[in-house]
Amino acid sequence: MTQSEDTRRGKQSEDTRRGIQSEDTRRGIQSEDTRRGIQSEDTRRGIQSEDTRRGIQSEDTRRGIQSEDTRQGIQSEDTRQGIQSENTRRCIQSEDTRQGIQSEDTRQGIQSENTRRCIQSEDTRQGIQSEDTRQGIQSENTRRGKQSEDTRQGIQSEGTRRGIQSEDTRRCKESDDTRRGIQSEESMRGHIYKARYTKRGHKAMYTKRGHKAWYTMRGHKARYTK
Repeated sequence: MTQSEDTRRGKQSEDTRRGIQSEDTRRGIQSEDTRRGIQSEDTRRGIQSEDTRRGIQSEDTRRGIQSEDTRQGIQSEDTRQGIQSENTRRCIQSEDTRQGIQSEDTRQGIQSENTRRCIQSEDTRQGIQSEDTRQGIQSENTRRGKQSEDTRQGIQSEGTRRGIQSEDTRRCKESDDTRRGIQSEESMRGHIYKARYTKRGHKAMYTKRGHKAWYTMRGHKARYTK
């Protein structure tokens, strides 16, 4: 994962430095290949660069230095469009994801394939939160009080707007009986409850479950039922 000389030196292309997008990008027109979903020959063959195959990261990456864009919270166009990188598709999370920073997709309620398969990361399984989360440190953007465009506009996801809770939350709701204050059958059986009359019309102090009764079910006075 060695970056080019320009990248190592933190130089961006002339267009990037000037913030000028290509004519197509300004017009929202994707290249013919993009429109047809054709990836480059290397991408189609799944061939990574020599450095990527060797798992060598750039000097900046080894030192934990993020690019200027990452520090400013700017995601690549692909990330904004919900397209995950090949690494992400292979269940490899980026350093940011490991540090508790969620991708734009995650913020929009879209879970990664791993999450959809109920596979939690080792940290999640062990209930360990990232160092940042434990220390309550928010990302640079949050510290600067910048919210995403959606947050600035107060737009919540469709699910949130409708007050729809996740499946787990729906399952954590009390049952209808509990909400109505009705005790379960077992609770009722575990308590003594007083009745004015039995099912057969005889007055009773307690039910026929072995407690004291004025009359038995057969109409004879008795201290205890049968």
